[in-house]
Amino acid sequence: MCVVVRAFLRYLAGWDRYAALETKVQVIENRGLARMQISDTFQAETKTALADVVSAPKVIVEEAPNARMDRPADLMITRQDAMQQTMQTGFDLFRKDMSSISTKVEVVGSKVDMMTGKSSPGVFHPR
Repeated sequence: MCVVVRAFLRYLAGWDRYAALETKVQVIENRGLARMQISDTFQAETKTALADVVSAPKVIVEEAPNARMDRPADLMITRQDAMQQTMQTGFDLFRKDMSSISTKVEVVGSKVDMMTGKSSPGVFHPR
């Protein structure tokens, strides 16, 4: 009888292990189903959000072709005006410097003439 009891106990122990494994497999399957439901919900929400984006009206602002051409033209004219003003200022300074140099050359020339005793043309020397 001892052998029969031992065999029966082994059978029960095996049955317990099988039942424990069955429970663990069921838990794993439930987790997998829960994850699939979460994934399906996420995909449905994403599709709904994207459907709103796709169906949203798209506003395309078109500029008149002339307006696009006028902007660079206006910019070039403005830059040309600024460059002309800068050049004019430079020429005015150059003229002023040249006038100053010309006056100094005339003064030096008249001093040289006075020292050498030469008379400059156009200068009146009474006798």
